[in-house]
Amino acid sequence: MKTELCFVLAAAFWGSSLVWGQTAPLPGGVVSWWPGEDESDVVGPNTGYFQGNASSQAGLVGSAFGFQGVAGDGVDDNLVAPADGLPTGRADRTLELWVKIDAFVVNEAFFAGYGAFGSSYSVYSLGAFQGQVFFSQWGDAILGPQLQTGEWYHVAVTNVGSSVKLYLNGAVVGTANMTIDTAVGTSFCIGQVPLDDGKKLQGWVDEVSVYDRALCDAEIFAIYQAGLRGKGLDAGNQDCNLNGVSDLCDIASGTSADANSNGIPDECESGQAPRFHRGDTDGSGSLNLSDAMWVLNFLFLGGEELPCLDAGDADDSGGIEITDAIRILGYLFLGNAVPPDPGPPPSACGPDPGTEHLGCATYENC
Repeated sequence: MKTELCFVLAAAFWGSSLVWGQTAPLPGGVVSWWPGEDESDVVGPNTGYFQGNASSQAGLVGSAFGFQGVAGDGVDDNLVAPADGLPTGRADRTLELWVKIDAFVVNEAFFAGYGAFGSSYSVYSLGAFQGQVFFSQWGDAILGPQLQTGEWYHVAVTNVGSSVKLYLNGAVVGTANMTIDTAVGTSFCIGQVPLDDGKKLQGWVDEVSVYDRALCDAEIFAIYQAGLRGKGLDAGNQDCNLNGVSDLCDIASGTSADANSNGIPDECESGQAPRFHRGDTDGSGSLNLSDAMWVLNFLFLGGEELPCLDAGDADDSGGIEITDAIRILGYLFLGNAVPPDPGPPPSACGPDPGTEHLGCATYENC
C-alpha cells in the first residue's frame, strides 16, 4: 500500500496527464540505454560524460538528466557519449525517451540524437521546434503536437528504411517517407547539439534508449503506459513462440490470440504449447543417430510412435516423413543446416513457432 501511495503522489507531482502501470519489459534489440542515474549506458558500451551544468537529479523513473540550457550563454549543457554500435545509414531502429521542458529558451529544444550534425540527412534526432515535438534527420522533419512546459512526455521515433513514424505518449502522431542516412563514427548527445547555442534544452530527459529495430506500436505504448515504473531488464522480454516478434506485437497484430488478456499468446499457455528440441526424436536431450533411426523405424518397421511428434518433424513440414530422418542425418554428418526452431542443443527448448502442430505427448529434457 505504501509503495502504491508513493506512485500516486509522484504522479500528482509530475503531472496529472502521466499514466503508470506495470514495469514494461525491456524490448529486444536494445543497443544502448541511458536510464539517467548517471552517465552510464547500462546495456551497451556508450557511457558518456556531462558538459556544462548538466547533471543527474531526481527525475521520472529514478533520476533523470537535468539541463539548464541558458540561451546565449555559449555553454554546452549536455551529455555526450560515443555512438558505437548504434544503427547508421538507413538501418531500421527506434529512439525513445521521456522529456519534460521547463522553459522554451530557444526556437529548437533539442532532446537527443546522433549523427553528423550540420550535414543533410545524416542525423537522427528528437526535439521540439517552437513547442512542437519533431523528428529530424537534418533536412526534413515530422512535426507533431504542441508540448507544454512542466509536463512529462514520452517521445519516440522508428524507421523501417525510409518509412518513419513519430510517437507522442504512446500514439503515432506523424508519418513520412524520408531520406535516412545517419553518419558513422559520431557522438550521441542529450540536451544540446554540441557548439550550437540555438539547439538546447532547459528541462529534463530520462530513460533514453536506442534499438536496432523498429519497435511496434504495442511495445511503444507499453513503455508509455508503464510511466513512473519504467522499463525493466528483469520484466521479461517475451517471444514465447520464437517467431522473432515480441508477444506484445503478435497479440496486437492478431498473429496470436490472447483470450484471457494476460499478455501471453494462447499458443504458449501451459498445456497448449509443449516445449522441445526439434529433431530430438527420442527425447534424450541431444541430437544423434538414434533420432534418425527412430523416425525410420516408426515409418517403415512399425516401430514405437514418437513421444513428441513435433520434435520428430525435423524439417518442420507438418508431418513425419523420410525427409525428417534425412534432415537429421544431413545436420549430423554433412554439415547441413540446423533443424528449424526450436533447434537442437545448444539452442534453447521452446514451443513450435509454426501454425501446424503435430502434438507432443511427452518431452522431458527441457
